[in-house]
Amino acid sequence: MKILETFSRRADVMGRMAQTLGVDFGARIARNHGVAEQYRNAVMRCASCTHEAECLNWMNGHKDAKEAPKYCKNKDLLDNLSPN
Repeated sequence: MKILETFSRRADVMGRMAQTLGVDFGARIARNHGVAEQYRNAVMRCASCTHEAECLNWMNGHKDAKEAPKYCKNKDLLDNLSPN
């Protein structure tokens, strides 16, 4: 059960980070179902990250941002999808 809780929590973190960067995964998935796999992989990378507390603190200080923090395992994906 712990693994499911971790993935659920990290999906929330990924969603919040995407929102902070202006990335709408829901809209992107609706237009291109292949993006769903990118999102799943991003959640998996997020789940293996050791910077969760740092990430949450960063997001608390950034209501919107142009790029993900350098330590983010999804930085390249998120920065490429960000409209900023």
